[in-house]
Parts: sequence; structure tokens; C-alpha cells
Amino acid sequence: DHWGIDVLEICGGKARVTYLSVQRHLTTGQCFDINVAVDLNLAAHQRAVWHYLDVARPLVVVMAPTCKPFGPRAAMIRSLTPDAWLEAYAQAAPHGRCCGHVAKRQMVNGRFFLNEQPHPSDLYYESPWDEILLWQGVFEIVFDQCRTGLKTKTGGFFMKPTKLVSNSEELLRPFLGLVCHGAHDHAVLEGSALTSAARVWTWDMCQGIVAGIEVLKRKHLRSISAHVA
Repeated sequence: DHWGIDVLEICGGKARVTYLSVQRHLTTGQCFDINVAVDLNLAAHQRAVWHYLDVARPLVVVMAPTCKPFGPRAAMIRSLTPDAWLEAYAQAAPHGRCCGHVAKRQMVNGRFFLNEQPHPSDLYYESPWDEILLWQGVFEIVFDQCRTGLKTKTGGFFMKPTKLVSNSEELLRPFLGLVCHGAHDHAVLEGSALTSAARVWTWDMCQGIVAGIEVLKRKHLRSISAHVA
């Protein structure tokens, strides 16, 4: 048995994956997020994460680092308000790179990660993400979050193309084929209120992530049983 807990969330916001994982009797760990006063831009807090990873040995780390200076609107923000973009980059890049090092650590230790970003995202030009995407056994998938029920408070759909990157095909499989079928209109992601609302993963999306973790866990339990036998 080369892992401890089943699931750990980093930059997970409302930690819905952790909540659903508990409901599904998966073992979970501490959530590392600014909402619980964990600032992964700080070296001391990053060291705490490294220590926790060594102790907890999570099978899967689920991550969603801040995307503001990296996402689809980043180029426009950088052009129109370069100072605001630089401030956003200074706040996002350190913990975005930290998440990349977490992903590398998981792979080196024979465990798994899932990273979420809007599509496209310039985070993947940052080190070590640019290296990780070239590794054999690292996969990616793009899907539309409207297919997981992402809506405004008034019921309009957000399309929000999203990329998941992982070193496990099992974690990505629940999102295969989730491309908008064009049967509904989409709200435009403009304004802080709408952007903030679209940042929260739907329960359906989180269910898909947890379902992938369950499949991956069963696969590795069978592998361990076969090895012991």
C-alpha cells in the first residue's frame, strides 16, 4: 500500500470534492486554500504542504490554482490594465507554480494529481507545468462546464471551456464528450459577480471528479491484491 489518504484538495475553494468524498467513504485530508488561511504564496505555508504530502501520502491531489492572470481574458487585461495584470500575476504565479511542484511530487511518488484551469490558460507556460505537460503518462481533456450544469443565479448557462490535466486517465474519463451541444444560450462572463459565480465547481462536476477517484482507487486496490496473491 503506497498511499495513505485517498483525496487532498489544494486551492479547492469551497472544497466540494472533499465533502462528496466523505459522503462516498473516501478518506480525506486537510484542505489547503486561502479560505482557510493557507497562503501558498508564502514559503512557510509551502513547506507545510510538502510535510503534509510526506505524512498523508494522498492517492490523488485535486488542484485549482487561481487563473485570473492566466485565463482567456488575461491578454486583454494585460493590454488594457498592465499594472492590474502584474498585481494579479504576483498573487497567482507563486502558488500556481507550487501546484506544479505538487503534481511532480505526486508522479515521482507513484501517485496522482488532477489540475483544473479555464481553457486556454497560460499557467501551463510556467515552470514546472511546461515540463509536466511533456511527460509521458500525462493527459489532458477540454470540456464545457455548461454540460455539468454551470449556471447564473437566474438560470442562464455559463459555457466556460475548461482543461483538466492529470497523470490518470481514470480521473479524466468522466468528462469525455462533455462538449456543449448548442441547445442553449450562454451568459457572457463579464463583471466580477458573474466571474466569481462561475468559479465555483458545480456539484455534478465534483461528482465526476469523485467518481474518477473511486475508479482509480479500486484499480489500485486490485493491483495490490494481485501483487500480494
